[in-house]
Amino acid sequence: MKYEIKKILTRKYNKIIWAILCIVVIFVGVIPVTTVSTIVDVNSSNLVKGRKAVQLEQERYKNSEGELTVEKISAFIDKIDDFPSDEQAYSNLSISEPAILKVLSYAYSTSDGSFMAEAKKTRGRDFYEKNKDQIKGLISINEDNYKTDEKQIIMDKAQNLKTPYNITYAKQWNLLYKSFGLLYMIMAFIIIVQISSVFSYEKEISMDKILMSSARNRGQIVNNKIKATVLFISVQWLISSFILVAIFGVNFGLSGFFSQIQIEYFTSIYNLTFGEALILEIILGLLTLISIGLLTIVINYFNENTVKTLLISIVITFVPVIVLRFPNLSYTLRRFIETLPIFGGNIHSNILTLNVYQVLNIPVLRTTKILLNTLIISIAIFLILQFKAKSLRRKK
Repeated sequence: MKYEIKKILTRKYNKIIWAILCIVVIFVGVIPVTTVSTIVDVNSSNLVKGRKAVQLEQERYKNSEGELTVEKISAFIDKIDDFPSDEQAYSNLSISEPAILKVLSYAYSTSDGSFMAEAKKTRGRDFYEKNKDQIKGLISINEDNYKTDEKQIIMDKAQNLKTPYNITYAKQWNLLYKSFGLLYMIMAFIIIVQISSVFSYEKEISMDKILMSSARNRGQIVNNKIKATVLFISVQWLISSFILVAIFGVNFGLSGFFSQIQIEYFTSIYNLTFGEALILEIILGLLTLISIGLLTIVINYFNENTVKTLLISIVITFVPVIVLRFPNLSYTLRRFIETLPIFGGNIHSNILTLNVYQVLNIPVLRTTKILLNTLIISIAIFLILQFKAKSLRRKK
């Protein structure tokens, strides 16, 4: 296995790729903070941007930090009543107490945007029931796409979400998840480029016959290549993930790590904290990237041509991403495509979906279905490689 790892590490183009990858990780980590802006105060139109804006927003969130109880919501609505109009209340409270105002806008949003009037009707007493109302509204938009039992499962999951929410500054998590999605796609492409010559390299330098001259070594060679690929992908993804999270930690902090994702993703049916969602992203991203790497290996094993492997692997991996953008794609096909490994790194999209899948009559969410599909594909590829290596031994 040392030879296989050394082979990957010593290639000149891989060193160039790593340099590019470092730039990409820093880029996707730094750019989000530059998109944050806020006004200095309610009486000023002056904008501050970047880290200064983040620090200012974090100070404002401190006014509402802690458990979001019904009593706290009711007290906040009382503050709304103190203003002569809802518009004035919004202008002032979006500066002084943006945290509660944001979740109220999620919970009580209406088609005409008058969420304050809606919240006043019940004084916030039904706040922790409003996510189900909003989810029902989302389902009604494409009601034919959901079976009756699926709707019930969705509503049951919404009912069982952990409450009360813990309010704190959590805007960075939305940005972090989106950055992970971009990094993941770039990483998937880079891995295909790096792994596309795992078997063909020896043939291209006329060493394949020497290495494969011993039938006994064939299985060991295949296993060493698989181990080296898995180790290489794991280290590369985990280091990149650590750097990305570290950059966000410096620019935003990691407040909200133990807060429920519903304070930013109000209609999500995932019972996760932001920290748990991050861990899920890293683990699922790793496993799906390994699956993509194994797919590239098996393609290279059978055609022993680097260029062909590169092209075929890119097409198989990324065409589903393009197909998913077709407006007339059937809902059934769309549901299937969305559970392929390449979508495992998009936690932002995955935790927003309401789709539920049946696996042996057990309802699972999209991330679980992606994980199961990834494991099935990875195990199948491993068995194919093992079977092929053993069949070559028998022929020998």
